[in-house]
Amino acid sequence: MNRAVALQLHMLDSMTTAELKAAYIEVFNERPHSHRRLWLRSRVAWGIQAKAERGMSQRFIDHGLKHADLSDIRLHAPGTVLERDFQGRKISVKILPHGFEWNGTVYPSFSKAVKTATGKSYSPYAFFKLGPKPK
Repeated sequence: MNRAVALQLHMLDSMTTAELKAAYIEVFNERPHSHRRLWLRSRVAWGIQAKAERGMSQRFIDHGLKHADLSDIRLHAPGTVLERDFQGRKISVKILPHGFEWNGTVYPSFSKAVKTATGKSYSPYAFFKLGPKPK
């Protein structure tokens, strides 16, 4: 990592939530969908590094970034199917490169797929007994 990127990342630690929102807009060219400071900080840091290393393709920016909760994808490789018996039926969610599939429908987030499958809000990590959500 070059010094300029390291300095940018270090400066994120002292930014306010409003400053991080502005940085998010600058990096991703769209408004953030979350206003939590730690989420903003981690996403902006990731975006700065990815752009510096030319790690984001235009296709990824156009589709994946807008439609997937990337922190969820890091848990298992795409193609992995997670299963659990729930109220007498088997819930199976397949991890895709840009989303999560349940019952033939692709959802942008792990939480949305589990909520639709069960009808209730569960932490998908707790539901599938995967441990805590990755940071």
